[in-house]
Amino acid sequence: QWLTALSQLVSRVCHQNDEIVRLVKRIITAVLQSYTQQALWIMAAVTKSTVAARRQAAAEILQQARNALRQEHERNLFTQFATLIEQLIRLCFHSGPAKAKTLSLSAEFSFLKRML
Repeated sequence: QWLTALSQLVSRVCHQNDEIVRLVKRIITAVLQSYTQQALWIMAAVTKSTVAARRQAAAEILQQARNALRQEHERNLFTQFATLIEQLIRLCFHSGPAKAKTLSLSAEFSFLKRML
């Protein structure tokens, strides 16, 4: 049930009321622990926010959720996801070789290809 409202909760991580912020962070952390793969996608945008306070709040939430997970492979999802997001952003801003008609994932984004 929380997944449907997660984006709205994430938008409130910098609310002016400290009690609301604590509650929102606790809920988001719990959702991340229960639905890690799904919730990480929603957290991706806020981790790259231009607002430093939002980035910091997201980092705190992700760290709390990651630390609470018992399985190493579950904790590794957080690191792998951060790397994936960085690579996807790099891909989005890649201008490609001049006058090239194709782009080689192997040549230009080998790290991203290895993640597949």
